[in-house]
Amino acid sequence: MSQHITLTAAQHEAIYREKLDGHTLKEAARTQHCSESCARKWWRIGRDHGLEGLRQTRDLRSAPGVLSSFEPIVAERALALKQQHPRRGAVRIFHDLGNDAQVTGLTLPKRSSLAEFFHQRCPELLHSYQHQPAAPPPARHVHELWQLDGKEHVVLQDGTIATVLDVREPVACVFLGSFAHAVQTEKHWRKLTLRETQDDLRAVFTEFGLPMGIQTDRENLYGRPASEAFPTLFTLWLVGLGIQHHFGRPHQPTDQPQVERGHRTLFDWMAQPDPLANLVALQVALDTARYKHNAVYLLNNLG
Repeated sequence: MSQHITLTAAQHEAIYREKLDGHTLKEAARTQHCSESCARKWWRIGRDHGLEGLRQTRDLRSAPGVLSSFEPIVAERALALKQQHPRRGAVRIFHDLGNDAQVTGLTLPKRSSLAEFFHQRCPELLHSYQHQPAAPPPARHVHELWQLDGKEHVVLQDGTIATVLDVREPVACVFLGSFAHAVQTEKHWRKLTLRETQDDLRAVFTEFGLPMGIQTDRENLYGRPASEAFPTLFTLWLVGLGIQHHFGRPHQPTDQPQVERGHRTLFDWMAQPDPLANLVALQVALDTARYKHNAVYLLNNLG
Protein backbone atom coordinates (compact mmCIF):
# COMPACT_ATOMS: atom_id res chain seq x y z
CA MET A 1 0.00 0.00 0.00
CA SER A 2 2.86 2.43 0.68
CA GLN A 3 5.15 1.46 -2.18
CA HIS A 4 4.65 4.81 -3.89
CA ILE A 5 6.18 6.62 -0.90
CA THR A 6 9.52 4.82 -1.22
CA LEU A 7 10.01 5.58 -4.91
CA THR A 8 12.71 8.07 -5.76
CA ALA A 9 12.30 11.08 -8.04
CA ALA A 10 14.32 9.19 -10.64
CA GLN A 11 11.85 6.30 -10.50
CA HIS A 12 8.95 8.73 -10.87
CA GLU A 13 10.54 10.11 -14.01
CA ALA A 14 11.35 6.63 -15.29
CA ILE A 15 7.69 5.60 -15.06
CA TYR A 16 6.65 8.74 -16.91
CA ARG A 17 9.21 8.25 -19.68
CA GLU A 18 8.41 4.55 -20.10
CA LYS A 19 4.75 5.40 -20.65
CA LEU A 20 5.72 8.10 -23.17
CA ASP A 21 7.87 5.52 -24.96
CA GLY A 22 4.85 3.30 -25.48
CA HIS A 23 5.20 0.86 -22.59
CA THR A 24 2.14 -0.07 -20.54
CA LEU A 25 1.74 0.99 -16.93
CA LYS A 26 1.93 -2.65 -15.93
CA GLU A 27 5.34 -2.92 -17.60
CA ALA A 28 6.53 0.30 -15.97
CA ALA A 29 5.34 -0.92 -12.57
CA ARG A 30 7.21 -4.19 -13.01
CA THR A 31 10.40 -2.34 -14.00
CA GLN A 32 10.25 0.04 -11.02
CA HIS A 33 9.07 -2.64 -8.54
CA CYS A 34 5.83 -0.92 -7.59
CA SER A 35 2.12 -1.54 -7.99
CA GLU A 36 0.30 -0.65 -11.18
CA SER A 37 -1.84 1.88 -9.28
CA CYS A 38 1.35 3.55 -8.03
CA ALA A 39 2.71 3.72 -11.58
CA ARG A 40 -0.58 5.17 -12.79
CA LYS A 41 -0.42 7.83 -10.09
CA TRP A 42 3.06 9.04 -11.11
CA TRP A 43 2.22 8.88 -14.80
CA ARG A 44 -0.75 11.21 -14.19
CA ILE A 45 1.36 13.57 -12.09
CA GLY A 46 3.91 13.76 -14.89
CA ARG A 47 1.19 14.29 -17.46
CA ASP A 48 -0.49 17.05 -15.42
CA HIS A 49 2.51 18.71 -13.76
CA GLY A 50 5.53 17.85 -15.91
CA LEU A 51 8.98 16.76 -14.74
CA GLU A 52 8.99 19.33 -11.94
CA GLY A 53 5.94 17.67 -10.41
CA LEU A 54 7.64 14.28 -10.60
CA ARG A 55 10.63 15.60 -8.67
CA GLN A 56 8.59 16.83 -5.73
CA THR A 57 8.68 14.66 -2.66
CA ARG A 58 5.20 15.52 -1.39
CA ASP A 59 2.18 13.70 -2.72
CA LEU A 60 0.52 15.99 -5.22
CA ARG A 61 -2.79 14.29 -4.61
CA SER A 62 -2.94 16.21 -1.33
CA ALA A 63 -2.45 19.56 -3.06
CA PRO A 64 -5.39 21.98 -2.75
CA GLY A 65 -8.05 21.03 -5.23
CA VAL A 66 -11.76 20.62 -5.74
CA LEU A 67 -12.21 18.06 -2.95
CA SER A 68 -9.33 19.15 -0.70
CA SER A 69 -11.72 20.35 2.02
CA PHE A 70 -13.24 16.87 2.39
CA GLU A 71 -11.87 13.80 4.11
CA PRO A 72 -9.28 12.13 1.80
CA ILE A 73 -11.30 8.91 1.72
CA VAL A 74 -14.12 10.80 -0.04
CA ALA A 75 -11.92 11.69 -3.02
CA GLU A 76 -10.43 8.18 -3.03
CA ARG A 77 -13.84 6.51 -3.11
CA ALA A 78 -15.20 8.93 -5.72
CA LEU A 79 -12.26 8.20 -8.01
CA ALA A 80 -12.50 4.45 -7.39
CA LEU A 81 -16.22 4.44 -8.22
CA LYS A 82 -15.61 6.44 -11.39
CA GLN A 83 -12.86 4.04 -12.48
CA GLN A 84 -15.12 1.08 -11.72
CA HIS A 85 -18.07 2.62 -13.61
CA PRO A 86 -16.56 4.99 -16.20
CA ARG A 87 -19.89 5.51 -18.00
CA ARG A 88 -21.55 6.93 -14.89
CA GLY A 89 -21.66 10.69 -14.54
CA ALA A 90 -21.28 12.86 -11.46
CA VAL A 91 -24.96 12.48 -10.52
CA ARG A 92 -24.76 8.68 -10.43
CA ILE A 93 -21.44 8.69 -8.59
CA PHE A 94 -22.93 11.11 -6.04
CA HIS A 95 -25.69 8.61 -5.28
CA ASP A 96 -23.16 5.77 -5.21
CA LEU A 97 -21.15 7.67 -2.59
CA GLY A 98 -24.28 8.12 -0.53
CA ASN A 99 -24.59 4.33 -0.33
CA ASP A 100 -20.88 3.69 0.21
CA ALA A 101 -20.22 2.29 3.69
CA GLN A 102 -16.65 3.64 3.66
CA VAL A 103 -17.85 7.26 3.68
CA THR A 104 -20.96 6.87 5.83
CA GLY A 105 -21.38 9.87 8.09
CA LEU A 106 -18.89 12.03 6.19
CA THR A 107 -19.73 15.27 4.37
CA LEU A 108 -19.99 14.62 0.64
CA PRO A 109 -19.27 17.08 -2.20
CA LYS A 110 -21.90 18.49 -4.52
CA ARG A 111 -22.50 16.92 -7.91
CA SER A 112 -20.88 19.90 -9.64
CA SER A 113 -17.76 19.49 -7.49
CA LEU A 114 -17.57 15.81 -8.38
CA ALA A 115 -17.83 16.64 -12.09
CA GLU A 116 -14.95 19.12 -11.79
CA PHE A 117 -12.93 16.60 -9.76
CA PHE A 118 -13.33 13.98 -12.50
CA HIS A 119 -12.19 16.51 -15.11
CA GLN A 120 -9.03 17.08 -13.07
CA ARG A 121 -8.20 13.54 -11.98
CA CYS A 122 -9.47 11.24 -14.73
CA PRO A 123 -10.27 13.16 -17.93
CA GLU A 124 -9.58 10.03 -19.94
CA LEU A 125 -12.76 8.51 -18.51
CA LEU A 126 -14.96 11.41 -19.63
CA HIS A 127 -15.38 10.28 -23.21
CA SER A 128 -18.65 12.10 -23.72
CA TYR A 129 -17.05 15.41 -22.81
CA GLN A 130 -14.06 15.13 -25.12
CA HIS A 131 -16.20 15.91 -28.16
CA GLN A 132 -17.86 19.29 -27.79
CA PRO A 133 -21.17 19.65 -29.61
CA ALA A 134 -21.46 22.29 -32.28
CA ALA A 135 -22.49 25.78 -31.28
CA PRO A 136 -26.26 26.28 -31.50
CA PRO A 137 -27.34 28.21 -34.63
CA PRO A 138 -28.34 31.82 -33.94
CA ALA A 139 -31.99 32.81 -34.16
CA ARG A 140 -32.97 34.52 -37.42
CA HIS A 141 -36.56 35.53 -36.71
CA VAL A 142 -38.39 37.15 -33.80
CA HIS A 143 -39.73 34.59 -31.32
CA GLU A 144 -37.77 31.81 -33.00
CA LEU A 145 -35.49 31.24 -30.00
CA TRP A 146 -35.70 33.02 -26.65
CA GLN A 147 -32.80 32.97 -24.20
CA LEU A 148 -33.29 32.23 -20.50
CA ASP A 149 -30.73 32.76 -17.75
CA GLY A 150 -30.47 33.83 -14.11
CA LYS A 151 -28.29 36.47 -12.44
CA GLU A 152 -27.51 35.06 -9.01
CA HIS A 153 -26.41 36.47 -5.67
CA VAL A 154 -27.95 39.96 -5.79
CA VAL A 155 -27.62 41.21 -2.18
CA LEU A 156 -30.17 43.77 -0.95
CA GLN A 157 -30.05 46.20 1.97
CA ASP A 158 -32.38 44.13 4.18
CA GLY A 159 -30.08 41.12 3.82
CA THR A 160 -32.13 39.38 1.16
CA ILE A 161 -30.17 37.39 -1.40
CA ALA A 162 -31.97 37.46 -4.74
CA THR A 163 -31.75 35.78 -8.13
CA VAL A 164 -33.04 37.62 -11.19
CA LEU A 165 -34.39 35.43 -13.99
CA ASP A 166 -34.18 37.16 -17.37
CA VAL A 167 -35.96 36.18 -20.58
CA ARG A 168 -34.47 37.82 -23.69
CA GLU A 169 -35.57 37.98 -27.32
CA PRO A 170 -32.20 38.18 -29.14
CA VAL A 171 -33.44 39.18 -32.59
CA ALA A 172 -35.64 42.05 -31.41
CA CYS A 173 -33.13 42.82 -28.61
CA VAL A 174 -35.90 43.23 -26.03
CA PHE A 175 -36.28 42.00 -22.48
CA LEU A 176 -39.43 39.89 -22.32
CA GLY A 177 -39.33 39.52 -18.56
CA SER A 178 -37.13 40.06 -15.51
CA PHE A 179 -38.23 38.45 -12.27
CA ALA A 180 -36.71 38.84 -8.81
CA HIS A 181 -36.76 35.90 -6.37
CA ALA A 182 -35.64 35.72 -2.75
CA VAL A 183 -33.37 32.67 -2.51
CA GLN A 184 -31.63 33.02 0.85
CA THR A 185 -31.65 29.98 3.10
CA GLU A 186 -30.68 29.48 6.71
CA LYS A 187 -27.04 29.00 5.72
CA HIS A 188 -26.69 30.79 2.39
CA TRP A 189 -28.81 30.67 -0.80
CA ARG A 190 -30.40 28.24 -3.23
CA LYS A 191 -31.11 27.78 -6.92
CA LEU A 192 -34.47 28.65 -8.46
CA THR A 193 -37.07 25.89 -8.42
CA LEU A 194 -38.93 24.42 -11.37
CA ARG A 195 -42.19 26.03 -10.18
CA GLU A 196 -40.61 29.49 -9.93
CA THR A 197 -39.19 29.21 -13.44
CA GLN A 198 -42.48 27.94 -14.84
CA ASP A 199 -44.45 30.78 -13.20
CA ASP A 200 -42.09 33.38 -14.68
CA LEU A 201 -42.34 31.90 -18.16
CA ARG A 202 -46.15 31.65 -17.90
CA ALA A 203 -46.22 35.41 -17.29
CA VAL A 204 -44.10 35.97 -20.40
CA PHE A 205 -46.19 33.54 -22.47
CA THR A 206 -49.37 35.39 -21.43
CA GLU A 207 -47.93 38.69 -22.66
CA PHE A 208 -46.05 37.61 -25.78
CA GLY A 209 -47.33 34.16 -26.76
CA LEU A 210 -45.27 31.00 -27.19
CA PRO A 211 -41.87 30.96 -28.93
CA MET A 212 -40.67 28.22 -31.23
CA GLY A 213 -37.77 27.45 -28.89
CA ILE A 214 -36.08 28.43 -25.64
CA GLN A 215 -32.32 28.19 -25.07
CA THR A 216 -30.72 27.68 -21.65
CA ASP A 217 -27.41 26.59 -20.18
CA ARG A 218 -27.06 23.15 -18.58
CA GLU A 219 -27.82 23.81 -14.94
CA ASN A 220 -29.39 20.86 -13.13
CA LEU A 221 -32.89 22.32 -13.46
CA TYR A 222 -32.61 22.58 -17.24
CA GLY A 223 -30.57 19.49 -18.13
CA ARG A 224 -27.07 18.58 -16.97
CA PRO A 225 -24.81 16.85 -17.92
CA ALA A 226 -24.79 16.91 -21.71
CA SER A 227 -24.60 13.09 -21.77
CA GLU A 228 -27.80 12.67 -19.72
CA ALA A 229 -30.02 10.28 -21.62
CA PHE A 230 -33.38 11.44 -20.26
CA PRO A 231 -34.94 14.93 -20.42
CA THR A 232 -35.62 16.97 -17.30
CA LEU A 233 -39.11 17.91 -16.15
CA PHE A 234 -38.40 21.42 -17.45
CA THR A 235 -37.67 20.07 -20.93
CA LEU A 236 -40.78 17.85 -20.88
CA TRP A 237 -42.89 20.83 -19.81
CA LEU A 238 -41.63 22.87 -22.77
CA VAL A 239 -42.19 19.98 -25.18
CA GLY A 240 -45.74 19.66 -23.88
CA LEU A 241 -46.29 23.28 -24.89
CA GLY A 242 -44.83 22.67 -28.33
CA ILE A 243 -41.60 24.55 -27.53
CA GLN A 244 -38.21 23.09 -28.46
CA HIS A 245 -35.56 23.18 -25.73
CA HIS A 246 -32.09 24.14 -26.95
CA PHE A 247 -28.84 24.15 -24.97
CA GLY A 248 -25.66 26.14 -25.16
CA ARG A 249 -22.46 24.14 -25.04
CA PRO A 250 -21.07 23.24 -21.59
CA HIS A 251 -18.96 26.08 -20.13
CA GLN A 252 -19.70 28.32 -23.16
CA PRO A 253 -21.77 31.31 -21.92
CA THR A 254 -20.99 33.06 -25.23
CA ASP A 255 -23.49 30.71 -26.89
CA GLN A 256 -26.24 32.98 -25.56
CA PRO A 257 -24.49 36.35 -25.29
CA GLN A 258 -27.62 38.51 -25.44
CA VAL A 259 -29.11 37.29 -22.17
CA GLU A 260 -25.70 37.04 -20.47
CA ARG A 261 -24.87 40.65 -21.38
CA GLY A 262 -28.47 41.61 -20.69
CA HIS A 263 -28.04 41.17 -16.93
CA ARG A 264 -25.53 43.99 -16.89
CA THR A 265 -27.61 46.12 -19.27
CA LEU A 266 -30.62 46.02 -16.93
CA PHE A 267 -28.58 46.84 -13.84
CA ASP A 268 -26.91 49.71 -15.70
CA TRP A 269 -30.35 51.14 -16.44
CA MET A 270 -31.23 50.89 -12.75
CA ALA A 271 -28.23 53.12 -11.91
CA GLN A 272 -28.37 52.52 -8.18
CA PRO A 273 -25.19 53.50 -6.28
CA ASP A 274 -26.25 51.43 -3.26
CA PRO A 275 -28.02 48.07 -2.97
CA LEU A 276 -31.80 48.32 -3.25
CA ALA A 277 -33.84 48.19 -0.06
CA ASN A 278 -35.71 44.91 -0.53
CA LEU A 279 -37.17 42.47 -3.05
CA VAL A 280 -40.14 44.69 -3.88
CA ALA A 281 -37.82 47.62 -4.66
CA LEU A 282 -35.67 45.35 -6.84
CA GLN A 283 -38.67 44.16 -8.86
CA VAL A 284 -39.90 47.74 -9.36
CA ALA A 285 -36.43 48.80 -10.51
CA LEU A 286 -36.23 45.85 -12.91
CA ASP A 287 -39.64 46.64 -14.41
CA THR A 288 -38.68 50.29 -14.85
CA ALA A 289 -35.31 49.43 -16.41
CA ARG A 290 -36.95 46.93 -18.76
CA TYR A 291 -39.48 49.56 -19.87
CA LYS A 292 -36.76 52.16 -20.46
CA HIS A 293 -34.74 49.73 -22.55
CA ASN A 294 -37.62 48.34 -24.60
CA ALA A 295 -39.94 51.33 -25.00
CA VAL A 296 -37.55 54.28 -24.85
CA TYR A 297 -34.04 53.30 -25.93
CA LEU A 298 -34.96 50.83 -28.69
CA LEU A 299 -37.78 52.90 -30.12
CA ASN A 300 -35.65 56.04 -30.21
CA ASN A 301 -32.90 54.15 -32.04
CA LEU A 302 -35.36 52.74 -34.52
CA GLY A 303 -36.78 56.21 -35.10
